[in-house]
Amino acid sequence: SDAPDKDEMMKKSVILGGLLALSMFGLMGMGGNKEEAVKPTVGIVQTVQVYEQSKLAKLATERLEKLQSEAMARLEKEMSAAEEAKDDVKKQRIQVEMQQQLYTMQAALEAEQQKVLQTLQGVMQKVIGACRAEKGMTVVLEAGSALSYDQAADITSEIVTRLDQEKVDFGPLPSLEPAP
Repeated sequence: SDAPDKDEMMKKSVILGGLLALSMFGLMGMGGNKEEAVKPTVGIVQTVQVYEQSKLAKLATERLEKLQSEAMARLEKEMSAAEEAKDDVKKQRIQVEMQQQLYTMQAALEAEQQKVLQTLQGVMQKVIGACRAEKGMTVVLEAGSALSYDQAADITSEIVTRLDQEKVDFGPLPSLEPAP
């Protein structure tokens, strides 16, 4: 009666050993085929490079520079008018107006800069998100946040290309005129 128990135990241990071996092979091969196992699940983007190379970012920068040039031209006109004024009262009035104008222009420039940057960041987020999803990536990091990475994970040039295909309307340039 002792022998059947030993045989039973032997069968169980062989079965358990086989199952354990199968599960170990299963765990080792969880990556599927080799191509899938090598595929990066992390993307890296060099945002400085995106801003330097993207046509959309250049367009945004040109827009802000145009507005700033317009503001400077207005200020120079006001300053020359103040210098030419012979009358001290008129000179003082022009200087007060110029300070109000400066405040208005600074506020308009800051608001436009904020709006353009938020628009640009929103479009970039959308483009990066779409690229991440299409490539089956779990996360996309800014290159500066990564201590080390394989160049295969860098999707910067693809983001620049996709960003350049986006159509963005920043709207009309804001007025630099002080509110009445």
